[in-house]
Amino acid sequence: MPKDEHPRDRYITVFGRKPVLEALRHPDLQFGRCLVAHNASGTEIKAILSLARNRQVKLERCNPKFVNRISRNARQDQGVALDVDTGLMSSLETWIAQEHSGQSVLLDGIDTPGNVGMIIRSAVAASVSGIIMPRRGCPDLTPLVLKASAGTAFHAPLVRTETAALAAEQLCLKGYVLARLRADAEHSLFSAALPDKLVWVLGNETHGISESVTPFIRQWVNIPMPGSTESLNVAMASTIAVFEGVRRQMENKAPTGA
Repeated sequence: MPKDEHPRDRYITVFGRKPVLEALRHPDLQFGRCLVAHNASGTEIKAILSLARNRQVKLERCNPKFVNRISRNARQDQGVALDVDTGLMSSLETWIAQEHSGQSVLLDGIDTPGNVGMIIRSAVAASVSGIIMPRRGCPDLTPLVLKASAGTAFHAPLVRTETAALAAEQLCLKGYVLARLRADAEHSLFSAALPDKLVWVLGNETHGISESVTPFIRQWVNIPMPGSTESLNVAMASTIAVFEGVRRQMENKAPTGA
């Protein structure tokens, strides 16, 4: 196991009866263990138990407090938690060793689950190489994040690391160029030269990029906004950035005229 591997780097833990049922019904997913509280009952619980047995998932009936500790939300877990192995989640060290190219994103202090989910959705649609999500300073993959991602989190190249600052340092050492969007940047996103091994750093909704990550930023670009709006939601801004990368890829692949 790589030195920075964490036990949760392999699984997305889903909790709540409907989310667990939806995951168990997904034909392409693999699973770790399924925790069901001793006092959980009802039609949905029966369906969960039946599906888990049919798919040979390891079932554990346990104290409700154990499920609560896993979910950190006793009101939402409804006595059920399921480890989903998407096959795409990895640690940062493992991901770097695979020598990815193209664009990726690094989340730095984004604390709104809805924004995290929408960033994941756009990033998957743009086929980014990695979505780097620190274990500290970023929401867990809760039902709110999964819902906002429209289920794409199960198919996302999620990369886990301890902090955004640690990730930024390791990425720079391996030749990745960290870039951020900033309104007063000199160059426009649509005309600036963008490197092949590019990581978009997406900062906190209110405070922006953290002080510990800022020294590793090597490129600043702006999104031209001729209208009266001064700024964009971080999820919307990230969508524009990654799809500008897609546009350039498609342009480069387009056949030239005779």
